[in-house]
Amino acid sequence: MNESYWQKTSQHPCFKQLNKDIKTDILIIGGGLSGISCAYQLKETGKQITIVEKNLLGSHTSGHTTAKITLLQGLIYQKLVKHYNIETAYLYYQSQKEAMKGIKDLIEKEKIDCCLKECTMSLYTDDLKNVGMLEKEQHYLQLFGETVFDNQKHLKTISLHHQYIFHPLKYLYHLVECCQKKNVQFYEHSCVEKIIRRKNDFLVYVQGHRIICQDLIHASRYPFIKKGFYFLKMFQSLESVDLKQRTGNQCTLSIDLTESYRPLKNHALVINSKSKDWFAQDTIPLRGIPYMGAL
Repeated sequence: MNESYWQKTSQHPCFKQLNKDIKTDILIIGGGLSGISCAYQLKETGKQITIVEKNLLGSHTSGHTTAKITLLQGLIYQKLVKHYNIETAYLYYQSQKEAMKGIKDLIEKEKIDCCLKECTMSLYTDDLKNVGMLEKEQHYLQLFGETVFDNQKHLKTISLHHQYIFHPLKYLYHLVECCQKKNVQFYEHSCVEKIIRRKNDFLVYVQGHRIICQDLIHASRYPFIKKGFYFLKMFQSLESVDLKQRTGNQCTLSIDLTESYRPLKNHALVINSKSKDWFAQDTIPLRGIPYMGAL
């Protein structure tokens, strides 16, 4: 079973399967960090919000992530400059900076015990042919106003202070509790089978039952709708993870795809092709920017 460290060290709240026809104002498909964060932001609107998850809340990408909260996301900024322009890359950088602050502020506001740990985040290479790409990424980060340094532990490293790692499921389950207090409804083991858009609402079929909603939000890892051909615009990325006895405050990501680390309290996550404890799978948009907005 692909059970992560996060799943082994958190208490999952149990929710029933949808067993009747219901009406709701807003239906969110997907009970991971995206869907539940969305419900949290909408819970004060006064509208009835319902989340359906085909398995367990946080059981897919959110429960198997390597849990970094950082501005360093591989070679994303030069990729965005290449596919779009420098203005788009800067807007993306600003969005990530605001998101980091938003997560930190929310943890403080709701007093979430999710093992938030400040760390130094680094991208590195030991391959001479990749040095130029890291230098280019460093250039854009400095252009955006970041203080970048090289810890000189590898052939080339770019590092940032004040980045974070956290326990994603303790964070997610606390948001679920906050949502429940505002009467957000959750259903697990409730797989959406069909969606019909009608003139004034949506009709959603979920395992023999129907949900009628005014607004519909897709927050699943892989959109199953054919409109937009998103299945042709994404690729899958797999990371294998081990839990090791290791201390330190360095969070690293190898652009050579050799070995990366995430520091925990008394351990570290080691990510490489030989790791066997669990695997994390992400769905990556072809040009780097997540697909968001009205469909």
